[in-house]
Amino acid sequence: MTRRRMRALLRGAGSIMDIYPDPDRYARFVPAGTAEERLGEIWHRVGRYIHDAAGRVHRESESCARLEEEGEEEEGAPARERGRRSSS
Repeated sequence: MTRRRMRALLRGAGSIMDIYPDPDRYARFVPAGTAEERLGEIWHRVGRYIHDAAGRVHRESESCARLEEEGEEEEGAPARERGRRSSS
């Protein structure tokens, strides 16, 4: 076999390996589970992120409300009443 034909044969064999690679070698690139299972896992994570964010917002709003109440107590009159007195 000539060198030219050998190269052509090896290039052809290489092309076949690109089309149909060894499954053991490329198994780590193939995602596990069905498309529905993977999508379900993603939505589950999204729900967890939203739940965590809502919890942080709730805690921050409680903290702000507590700080406002403490500020009102220090000044002696609730902020709503001070606002009413100044506007009338």
